[in-house]
Amino acid sequence: MGVPVKIVLYAQSRAGAVDAAADAFDRIAQLDDCLSDYRPRSELMRLCEKSHASPSTPIDVSSDVYESLLAAREVSVATGGAFDVSVGSLVRQWREARRSGVIPRPEAIAAARASVGFEAIRLGPEARTVTLGKPGMQLDLGGIGKGYAAQCAA
Repeated sequence: MGVPVKIVLYAQSRAGAVDAAADAFDRIAQLDDCLSDYRPRSELMRLCEKSHASPSTPIDVSSDVYESLLAAREVSVATGGAFDVSVGSLVRQWREARRSGVIPRPEAIAAARASVGFEAIRLGPEARTVTLGKPGMQLDLGGIGKGYAAQCAA
């Protein structure tokens, strides 16, 4: 997830601690493969890709993606939209600017902003589906995925 992870364990035996740490690191790696926006084939990026191919169609997702988006929606509502996982298109603009040293053009920023809005992410609890209701919407769970991974590892 782009950050170092350190686990401190207190256990009755070294073997128990080693096993618990291995399980925790395995779970974190699994979630990184699932929730990362840096990995083009992660489940999160496949969700965005499928949504672009078939806008407004509910897409089946794993419980990890669903639970992360559910938590993200709660934080988005609580912050009045200050926290918004649908900012992926904007994040990509600025990542490229950092890499290239060229600031995004105003038109590119405006186009990316048009795809942002957490309220357009619809979650279907019965079938565990996600619908991205804006064309070109890209998700970035970086602001919440690490906490979700920490909870799962614990």
